[in-house]
Amino acid sequence: MKAASEQFLKLRLAYAEAPNFAGDWVHDPAREAMLKLYDTDPKEFVSKSGQWLKTCPVDAKVHLMRAGLLLKAGDTEGHFYHRLMYYGLTASIVASGDGKTVKTAYKVISVEEEYTVMNHIGAKLTTQTLQYPCDVMQVDIEGTPATLYFDVSIPMTAEQRQLNQKKSK
Repeated sequence: MKAASEQFLKLRLAYAEAPNFAGDWVHDPAREAMLKLYDTDPKEFVSKSGQWLKTCPVDAKVHLMRAGLLLKAGDTEGHFYHRLMYYGLTASIVASGDGKTVKTAYKVISVEEEYTVMNHIGAKLTTQTLQYPCDVMQVDIEGTPATLYFDVSIPMTAEQRQLNQKKSK
């Protein structure tokens, strides 16, 4: 599994190194519109999510959502591909550290990845603070309080780069 996690980590990091990487695809209007289609027009969601994943192949949440709809549509191969992508991307995050301290924080390339991991492990956010370079998440996991650390230096650097580009225009 370690070799596979490393490959998915390389995919995520390569995506984050792109010049136009902003670090926050969650608020992309095209993504927001596409997500609304999941419940209202599943066929259109499948179509739009395929387009979206061509531009943002590291969006684990969309891979998982797409996998479920493809299985319902009878596309077993597509279902397994997108499940593999979801688990590979998510595993590469949790393989990057143990999330228990600033030094061993999970390395993420977007805030969305933080929430993907928390959702996957059933963590309910109670409070969030920034202790640079980490988002420190106080969570509840099945009635047990816990603290999770996510290294957000990559998305913060990308955001700063975007701000600098806007200032220079």
